Amino acid sequence: MERCPYLSKDEKSVCGGQLLIDTQDPKGPRTLRCLACGRSIVQEKAFFGWKTVKVSAARLDIAEESHTKTSGIKQKIISLDKKYGVFKIAKFGIASGTGFLVSEVILTLGDLPLYGTTSIPSVASSSPPFLALEIGALAFGVFIAFIMNERFTFHVRPTREHGRWNGRAARLLRFEGVNAVGNAVVIVIQFALLAAFSLSPLIGNVVGAIVSYPITYLISLRFVWKG
Repeated sequence: MERCPYLSKDEKSVCGGQLLIDTQDPKGPRTLRCLACGRSIVQEKAFFGWKTVKVSAARLDIAEESHTKTSGIKQKIISLDKKYGVFKIAKFGIASGTGFLVSEVILTLGDLPLYGTTSIPSVASSSPPFLALEIGALAFGVFIAFIMNERFTFHVRPTREHGRWNGRAARLLRFEGVNAVGNAVVIVIQFALLAAFSLSPLIGNVVGAIVSYPITYLISLRFVWKG
């Protein structure tokens, strides 16, 4: 239970009244109001719960102390996140990894009716049905990654910039387009390893995903989720 960080009326102690949520944006800040003194504070989402961003100047130090009681290691992690966005990179990686696993499951299950086994022969590298299955599996995996990124990694509002709509559907199309480049790299690497060394498509996908991940992340920040 959170307590009010403001000074009491005698200005000799902290109010300490119970804070209840007054207003809350699902993807943005929330306002908490004190039941005792009626004053409010504004908090934004942080990786470790909520962070107070607006409170009276006189008691800002108390609010920060109350809401940022973290260990030295945690403080260093938060500092790294502010400087390099490590949490965003990690969450983007988790979303991409989940999408990758989904595409692998689809690819593995689709190989069974095509070849009767999950061990794909090297001749599959020139097979149109296998290529179609590969593209479909990767596209659906990208869709899963997009949904996760929209929910956990990036928080954006629909806007129109320079005549271009930035709604969810538009972002999905741009994300699929960005990943089409990355997936092309994945497919080329996968087919090359399959044809040259008869390596499983799973191994090729892993290698291709590792190679294409930095490119996909940076381009996504620039053209899909700015900032």
